[in-house]
Amino acid sequence: MTSDLRALLAAIVANPADDTARLVYADCLQENGNFARAEFIRLQIEAERHHPDSNARSELERRARELLAEHWIDWWGEMCSAVGFPLPTPKPSSRLGRFASRVGLRSGAGYPYQTTGFQIIRSYDPRSINARSIDALRGLAQVIFRRGFPDTVEIHDNPAPFLPKWSLTSPLHTLTVDAPYSTNWYEGQHLANLHSLILHDYDLVVFDVLQSPHFTNLKSLYLGMPGYLDNPDPLTIFADELAALTTAPRTRQLTRLAITVWSDRAAEIVASAESLSGLESLEVSLMTDNSDEGESAGWRLAILSRSPHLAGLKELTVNGVLNAAGIAAAIQKPTWTGLRKLELDLQFSTRLDCLDHPDGLPMLEDFTLAGININAEEIAVFLRSPLLKRLTHFTLRGHPNNRTLLSRLIDAVDANRIETFSLALPITPATPLDGVAQLRRHFGDKLRVTTG
Repeated sequence: MTSDLRALLAAIVANPADDTARLVYADCLQENGNFARAEFIRLQIEAERHHPDSNARSELERRARELLAEHWIDWWGEMCSAVGFPLPTPKPSSRLGRFASRVGLRSGAGYPYQTTGFQIIRSYDPRSINARSIDALRGLAQVIFRRGFPDTVEIHDNPAPFLPKWSLTSPLHTLTVDAPYSTNWYEGQHLANLHSLILHDYDLVVFDVLQSPHFTNLKSLYLGMPGYLDNPDPLTIFADELAALTTAPRTRQLTRLAITVWSDRAAEIVASAESLSGLESLEVSLMTDNSDEGESAGWRLAILSRSPHLAGLKELTVNGVLNAAGIAAAIQKPTWTGLRKLELDLQFSTRLDCLDHPDGLPMLEDFTLAGININAEEIAVFLRSPLLKRLTHFTLRGHPNNRTLLSRLIDAVDANRIETFSLALPITPATPLDGVAQLRRHFGDKLRVTTG
């Protein structure tokens, strides 16, 4: 690596969220003859500048995946050399080597890793089990290339001694930790530039993490399901931990938080937390009491919607079975008049009549509705909704009861204002989608349809 590349890499590591140094790094790579890696960095950065549901982003990511599929062994090998991982098996260069790989006489190209999309994961090829390789990789689950670098890492409960060395060849932007309670993984200066932390199956460790002096640039915290579900009273433990979390000084620097709200008390703790006033993005998974058809989840969302400390939200994601009152709490409450992006994953819970409200969310630009039945009644609501006519991005994920109804969605949004109109439908690509042809003629490249 040249001195210029080392200096640029240091700048990228120091500020993983900034793209400027990454693009200059790509220019420097190209000047040194590494055209493929330079193009890969530019493609990934350009893709993230487009809306996630746009056709333009999809095409950029397709080209980036092709480059990674071709070159990942070399690019990942650089990281392996730096952190002490076993090197990936190179591609066979001779006819004999290719034959040996096909018949299982040698490890496949890339072993002990494999790639899928932008992910690098550990490979468990039974033909090539190597105790030394397994031990060296202990703790590693997967790595994701984002904006040109493997800056997103997932580790398991085991110690991950390789993390302090990560900055030798890549920034560390996002860290996912599964079962993070038995080791002091949250200690170390290498975490100082981390922006996003995701904890799965955690125990009573969140407060310790937020007390650590090392997460000085942490902006995003995602808390999955905790690891004490077998406790006789997990709801009380969770609420107590949530209350402690909101008192940690580090909480005040968060701009994004994702949590599960299990009870009314948990909702009240979040709503009353002045330390969360800096949040710009909130994702809540609302648990429902038994089978009350969304009444309890709707009430908890209503509690959150009345919080003056959450008034600055620009993005809100809600997952859960909501009743009509709960959906209305997300759309019609004056607290969230500055909301620009809203995602509701409703799990087929209720009707959407509240979309008729003329004054709901006046600043909203980006709206996702997931987990709904797309039927004549709901489409009629879409056609009447003034909110949908103001959108620049609309995503609809659900089950169409009658595929011929899809063509009626032409009048759900303003074709002159909309920039991306995305339909995600549970239909195999081989099945014709009645109505989509009319939508495509009307919206052109603004329409994106995914099936599966």
